[in-house]
Amino acid sequence: MPATLIDEEDIPDQETLELQKSWLADVNIMLEGYKKYTPNEAMIKKFLNERLDFQLYSMYGYQLIWDIMRIFQAGVTQRKKELCKDYLRIIKKTYMMMSERNKLVFHNKFIEEWQHHDIDYCPYFESLITDFSDNLNCLLAELEKDTDNINVDLKDEIRFCIMISPVTTILRIWARATRSHQVIKFAVDICHEVPSLFFDKELSIWHTEYEVDQKEPILPLIIRRLIFNSRLEEPAEQQYEAIEVLAAAVVKGDTPLLSPWILLDMVFCELFTDNRIPTKSLEALTGIASRVLSPKNNYPFDWKFANSIRTQPTKKVYLVPSILVMVLDMMNEYHENKRSFDILENCKAILQCLGNRMREENEEFDEETKDYLRNKIMEMPWWIEYALSTWFWALDVQRRRIPSVIFHAIQEAEDLEEKKVAVKEEEDVSSGSLSSNDRETVIEYPVHNTDSEVRIPLKFADKYEPIEDHLSNKRICREELYIRSIMELGLFDVECALELLHQKTLIKFNNPTELYTYMETTMHDCFGVTLGHTGKEDTRVLFMEILEVFEIEAKYESHEDIAMQLLSRVRNPTIIDSSPLWTEAIKPTKIIPAIVHPMRHIDKSDWPPEDSSFVKVHRQEVRREQKQDRERLLDKALKKSKAVAQHHRNTWAEREARSAWICPQSPPNEPSSLGSGGSSQSSVRSVYSTRSLPTMRHFDNHCCSFSI
Repeated sequence: MPATLIDEEDIPDQETLELQKSWLADVNIMLEGYKKYTPNEAMIKKFLNERLDFQLYSMYGYQLIWDIMRIFQAGVTQRKKELCKDYLRIIKKTYMMMSERNKLVFHNKFIEEWQHHDIDYCPYFESLITDFSDNLNCLLAELEKDTDNINVDLKDEIRFCIMISPVTTILRIWARATRSHQVIKFAVDICHEVPSLFFDKELSIWHTEYEVDQKEPILPLIIRRLIFNSRLEEPAEQQYEAIEVLAAAVVKGDTPLLSPWILLDMVFCELFTDNRIPTKSLEALTGIASRVLSPKNNYPFDWKFANSIRTQPTKKVYLVPSILVMVLDMMNEYHENKRSFDILENCKAILQCLGNRMREENEEFDEETKDYLRNKIMEMPWWIEYALSTWFWALDVQRRRIPSVIFHAIQEAEDLEEKKVAVKEEEDVSSGSLSSNDRETVIEYPVHNTDSEVRIPLKFADKYEPIEDHLSNKRICREELYIRSIMELGLFDVECALELLHQKTLIKFNNPTELYTYMETTMHDCFGVTLGHTGKEDTRVLFMEILEVFEIEAKYESHEDIAMQLLSRVRNPTIIDSSPLWTEAIKPTKIIPAIVHPMRHIDKSDWPPEDSSFVKVHRQEVRREQKQDRERLLDKALKKSKAVAQHHRNTWAEREARSAWICPQSPPNEPSSLGSGGSSQSSVRSVYSTRSLPTMRHFDNHCCSFSI
């Protein structure tokens, strides 16, 4: 027995040990009766009614656990169901008498026995415990009264329920935690006290028709069913927030209860499934995904990213091309119906964090995937295309596309700067301050030698590509069009906008009021209207940066005050969510598929397939016709063979060069004449000239049977 089970435990006195030995002997007799399917009912009744207050010595308890689990199958399959119920009562009573270490061993052994069978027997175990559901509700109600001071016996009762029926018990606890937030801490802590069920351990659990039947950890199933159950009723808004908090709690720490990447995989599959009611459920799911991917958490990554649209669903692999397309479609959907800006923000965060994670892992899409995804994002507004090209280095976009007003404004400033440098150099050369060698050195671009490669900085035109302004057909001045384009991008992602904003341009404004008017007009037209939405804090930063770049000075106000004033005049976007708050029309969960499915190989020998309607309806008729064809061809072949044989018999007897009825050797394999006799040395033609006829040797037996 492992020494760890008895370390740091006070050994009972000899009298107590002898008492426990005697008690264990009676228990072994009782268990032996269960093993032989002849339990002593009187002994069982006495054991269950006897009050025992001692804690079983660890060494004895450890052995008793093995004895109980060794006959577990017999214990729950007695002829009388009442005896099966008594067996679980025996398990509960002995469990309560165990030390804390042995309780953990009990959990482990019981779960191993439960997982040993293909069928999830937990519903059967629940039926063997009288009023299991009502008793569990009473325990949780008692727990809710004072979550700060939880009685040890109460906690052990709940842990025993988790051991007997983990999914039902944990689901009840977590459901109560979504309604009473003071239970959230206990809901997470109690999982740490039954470690055999958690820490990414895959379990065989019964799944409903709405779930994918596969082995999986228990917590993704719990979170999925919480959301499923919430969709069937009209829960308070705080319930979905509590689900997000619970999901975030179980993935925290150095050794989390659940790997964040397993949770994220479950969330992506739920988002891919076409369940859009209620909207709050989508907000919760996208919120969980954005939290997991957030760089603030920086969870260690032990999965892989698919780099091809042909990669099929595999364990521990994210199908990024499929996920990217799914999130973009969801953004389009919720932009059009204006039901939730939170979903738009979460989707944007998912894409940005996913792109950053791929960059950290040095992942890059293959050429086919790059072409497909580039074409897909080019269907989006330019500011989303630009942001995705920036976030996803895996797309390997050489020249990001921007409106021509921004491109030409920056290009003009760069060209002017180069001309100034060239003129200054000419002046320096003419004045003699620079030699020709110095001049060559000045006009060269600085180079960086890295790994024996020469890298020359790219010009602006080498990194960007102009596209037509979508408002160029309207009468808008160049300055307003520039500010509008910068703000369109900034309202989706501030960092991308600042990258372009801080590029030097020749754009100038006559007075501050002109710039304020352009900014306010753009906010009125775009904030909460165009696809993509950012919070007001990011918008404030964007305003301040624009004022700073164009050096707008105010006599009595700072840039921050001006930005806040402009922001206060912006109306809040209208949310139109008339969708139901609950639904019964829920669709089964799907596994995210590859964008391109592989072609199924068809073996011609197996065609048509067995499930073909043609085979089912016409099988007998087709087989009968095939049999008739075979018989007809066989009959035709036999007739030809007989005709050729008879012809050989006739011509053989008429040949001049013969010495006996039986030829001493077979003639060459030549065609024979079908007419009357001819010279044996001349070439004889046959109507069967396309193939050779059988030699004489083949028919010797037939020839010998003739009589003279």
